Amino acid sequence: MNKIKKLALKYPEFMKFIVMVMVVTIVAALVSLLIRFLENTFNLEVDRLVRILIIGLPVIIASFIVNVKLAKKSTDGEKSDIKISRLSLLPGMIPGIGMLAVAAAPTLWILNLGAEWSVVTLGIFAWIVSVALKFVFAGLFNERILNFLKSKLPSKLARPFSWTYIGLLTGVFECGIALAFVLKFDILYQATWIDILAFGIGFGAFEAFALGAAALAQIGQWIVRPESIPEKYRKEEYRKFTVSNLSMLLLGPVERASAICFHVFSNVLIILAVQQNFYLLFWLSFGFKTLVDGVAGWMILEKDIKSSTNIAQWWAYQAIFMIDALVSIIGIILLQKIWYS
Repeated sequence: MNKIKKLALKYPEFMKFIVMVMVVTIVAALVSLLIRFLENTFNLEVDRLVRILIIGLPVIIASFIVNVKLAKKSTDGEKSDIKISRLSLLPGMIPGIGMLAVAAAPTLWILNLGAEWSVVTLGIFAWIVSVALKFVFAGLFNERILNFLKSKLPSKLARPFSWTYIGLLTGVFECGIALAFVLKFDILYQATWIDILAFGIGFGAFEAFALGAAALAQIGQWIVRPESIPEKYRKEEYRKFTVSNLSMLLLGPVERASAICFHVFSNVLIILAVQQNFYLLFWLSFGFKTLVDGVAGWMILEKDIKSSTNIAQWWAYQAIFMIDALVSIIGIILLQKIWYS
């Protein structure tokens, strides 16, 4: 218990994310059970779209409440004498709504093609398990490992090894857990092409949904308590309606759309690796995911992209992921042709 408290004090954002995921998962599970109870009791069949909307609304509300409860007041914001209109914060909801749309569109598409909802659900749970394990491991060991690489290796080697380590975390946990799910559940081992896609879409779409809900919860907190807005977002240039600022609002949805492509391609490779007993496909998935997140590690560790206010730089780096997404789509198309041949 003391270790958990120390971890919470040292990594407040990490623990906040874990709490958010736990609450979202519990609320989604409870609402799903309630829907199933009503279906069985009154002999109903709730449409899939209605089901998603019924589950999604309380999840977003719950994430908003958790975000407000866990938020700390920003001392910088309280000292600032800039008054911010709550109405001016409403465009900030665009990224969250966009990410929810990005999550919903492929999910509804694959369900309409006849995919099993249970397969989509397995993709969701695979993402939750893999990301939870990755965050726990990163919270416990990232700082030690990165400091070790920095202290023991020359700078020219330490930096690329650090980026590679960040990428390997994704390869080990996301690809590893997906492989474990395919080996564990016969429905995945025997999946049709549509269900193979559905597993990857569930994996990626829930990530987009979780981040979209978190983004809406964050902007909701700022609307309720404008004094909690960080100082750098209170500057006048962030509150102007310019083409650059509007394009920044679309960055999150575009990034999530690219990520879904990565997840689908990666998981298609993993399922086919097991079905065809050709595990070279798994290692191709592992290498691809490691490369993609290794690039993300380079952006974070080398370019400090998280603190950048240069919109052109953000889009330049996003272009790299859009190219990776295009490669993923081409890969999926080629694998589909091989499947049906």
